[in-house]
Amino acid sequence: MAAPVTSGRVAPGQVRFSDAGAGAVPSAVTTPVGPLQPGDQVMGSPQLPSHSIVADLDLLNVCPPFDPSTCPLAKPEPDECKFDNPCPSGKKCCCSNCGWKCVTPVQVKPGRCPPIKAKCLMPLPEPECQTDSDCPGKQKCCNICGNNCLDPAEEPHGVCPVSEIEKGKSLVCPSVLCSRDSDCAADEKCCVSADGQKCVKPSSGGADLV
Repeated sequence: MAAPVTSGRVAPGQVRFSDAGAGAVPSAVTTPVGPLQPGDQVMGSPQLPSHSIVADLDLLNVCPPFDPSTCPLAKPEPDECKFDNPCPSGKKCCCSNCGWKCVTPVQVKPGRCPPIKAKCLMPLPEPECQTDSDCPGKQKCCNICGNNCLDPAEEPHGVCPVSEIEKGKSLVCPSVLCSRDSDCAADEKCCVSADGQKCVKPSSGGADLV
């Protein structure tokens, strides 16, 4: 794809790249900018072909945070999956203990947590939520004096830059340094990049690469 997908989420189940396997996407699958063509790839499959251009949709269901720097010391169990489709319903193929496992994904709602500055009283109250899916309606789970369900603020203007995935990078557990825009600075977005999921400066709509 020559340009990034404009900001806006895809309904759960609307984009199922992993069902087709690496390098193949059903022509019937569509995104907010039109149908995908055979060979097109979008975030969602951990295994991507050599030099694929990835159009980064705003994050929807994403893998939990993961730090691959621990992998040289870890003894991972055999992989359970390489794509999402072998996993039970509601699970996603993610790096866990330096191997690919079927885990419950992080549910992310539109918007970002509001920039509230507060002096917190200790001890903190019991958390009201753990993820966005614990909150009603459009509210998000935000860490402000403990985890609370709050109305979202607007996301940063711009879209995630397009990423170029190099051959072999997808075979290694990638870094997952953020799960939502709220994990990033005010002028950054949480995006998929060539080396994982991280906070980057958004693109205005050009063909920037990360």
